[in-house]
Amino acid sequence: MVAISDLTAVRVNESGDQLYYDPNNDNNVYILKDGDTNNTPILITDYGTAAYGLYSDYSSSDYISKRQVAAVEETTYTNSEGNTVSGYVLGIYSTYGTTGNLDTSYELVYVSSSGVIDWGTSTYSTSESSIINAEPEFNEDLNGDGFIGFDESLLTQKTTDVT
Repeated sequence: MVAISDLTAVRVNESGDQLYYDPNNDNNVYILKDGDTNNTPILITDYGTAAYGLYSDYSSSDYISKRQVAAVEETTYTNSEGNTVSGYVLGIYSTYGTTGNLDTSYELVYVSSSGVIDWGTSTYSTSESSIINAEPEFNEDLNGDGFIGFDESLLTQKTTDVT
């Protein structure tokens, strides 16, 4: 069992459930339920071993390749077998490319309450709208636009129809 004092917070100011990684053990990722340090950190696993690559940086001087789990929230979801279960949703960001020519992708994946990742629930997108649409599930502003979810006030009503 790992002690929370041996782990590093992914986001220091994250409220509610929190993510930690172990910089001394292949960056294994843990969930801390309710952010309560009295709770035992839950190791995120994949087929019986620690899930690999949830918090990685393979960047070099001329190429950037980062994949980082960034958000977690307890939820009820439909697993890949069609059952409604309790667990967590993870928000993962990936950045890759060369300086000045970076691409970003977003992924959501669900994890059982015991930490087993369910890749059959994974959704992937290169559109920032995918993370905006997921913000209400996390109850957080993940893209830093000051709004949780889609901000309808940005829309302009069309009052004419030109055909």
